[in-house]
Amino acid sequence: MVVPSRPRFTLIVVTSRDGYIAPEGGAPPGVWASREEQRLFRHRVAGLDWTFMGRRTHELAWRPNRRRVVFTAALAGPEWRHPLHLWADPGRVSLDAMLAAATAVHPAVSCGILGGVAVHDWFAAAGLIDAVELTIEPLTFAGGLPLFSWSRGMKPCHALSGLGLLQVEEQPLNAGGTRLLRFERPSGPIGP
Repeated sequence: MVVPSRPRFTLIVVTSRDGYIAPEGGAPPGVWASREEQRLFRHRVAGLDWTFMGRRTHELAWRPNRRRVVFTAALAGPEWRHPLHLWADPGRVSLDAMLAAATAVHPAVSCGILGGVAVHDWFAAAGLIDAVELTIEPLTFAGGLPLFSWSRGMKPCHALSGLGLLQVEEQPLNAGGTRLLRFERPSGPIGP
């Protein structure tokens, strides 16, 4: 029996040094993240086959020409709301069904996880985060939206290592203290 491969899922995220993806009030990264981070993010996302995100993230960063799977609890089954935007409730629709619908439009080899918290939680709980590209900005929010629902007040590196991910790289992005860290699952992605 051939086991079908699945895409490689990379969580691409920017946080404050204290592990928040947004401050109280929910300002998106475009408001508080460095130019270098935003440029890197746009470049990285442009190279992905599909991105997975929640409704609010989708609405804050509407891009009609980007392939997206938008998580929402408002649907019984998968629904195309735009030619490149598949909406689905991950509590009712399996990842395999989402990928089957998506790959009918475009292959899914390299996929990004873009947030928010509930989307991060879903992929973490399913053990599907293969890699992480984490940008840490030299800011302290002391509250807001945590990287994961269970990581409030936790440094992002500790949260990721708690998922079994290993840091494999760190580099500065600018002179102001913004850092890019890469993490990998030791066993790599599941599949052939």
